[in-house]
Amino acid sequence: MASLGMLSLASGRAACGKRWEGLETSVRASQHLKAYIYQSLPVMVMVVVVVVVVVVVVVVA
Repeated sequence: MASLGMLSLASGRAACGKRWEGLETSVRASQHLKAYIYQSLPVMVMVVVVVVVVVVVVVVA
């Protein structure tokens, strides 16, 4: 799957040239965003767990 994407990226770069660079930059930015989301995912999960525990304690009490 990844190799297919790289192949289409290479052929697209050859075909489009200059206009492709802007798209490549946006793709790179979205990859950085994905990496940031994956890194901060454990923190978000912990926050959600804490909120759920607090809600359960308040409801039970």
